Amino acid sequence: TGWFIDRGATRLVSAAHVLYGAIDVVIIPARQGPGPGASDEPFGRAEIKPNQVHVHPEFLRIAATGGVVNGKKVSRETFFGHDLAVITGVTSKHKRWNPWYIRGMYPGAVDDRRFVRVCGYSAATVDPNRQHSDDGPVHRVEPELLHYDVLSEKGSSGSPVYQVARGPLWSAGPEDRYFVAGVHVAAFS
Repeated sequence: TGWFIDRGATRLVSAAHVLYGAIDVVIIPARQGPGPGASDEPFGRAEIKPNQVHVHPEFLRIAATGGVVNGKKVSRETFFGHDLAVITGVTSKHKRWNPWYIRGMYPGAVDDRRFVRVCGYSAATVDPNRQHSDDGPVHRVEPELLHYDVLSEKGSSGSPVYQVARGPLWSAGPEDRYFVAGVHVAAFS
């Protein structure tokens, strides 16, 4: 899972562990079925080459050493705190290629008294071919990590973790603004 961060849908953010070492990456925005086909893939698809994937340099350093840096095992918090990747140069020949996007990340905007939402494609108990969302309370805010309670299964990694600036999360209206606070990377809250 991932999300676009620009109006032209050419840059996408996801978790580094999802993309690290991947050779074949296909982006299917708003997938709603096993596809292919217009109803299951309303915005088509885009194939990504390895040179379009940019993994956080600290994640690469930690992964290359098997999680041991300067003779010490890196903590889960440090590892997941750098679990970020960006895909650039995304293009599609599909005539409707203009999926929604979320502009920017605002980690300082998270309020630990509110809920966050994760939107993605969990594969175990939810249909992995349909996008869904789950929300839950924030338990703790750290400099590099948020701890929160949401459904987290294989397929959720790379999802945006976001809050709604105004109004209740479950009934967002046109006046609401969404703030991405981070990338969903693991279930260990």
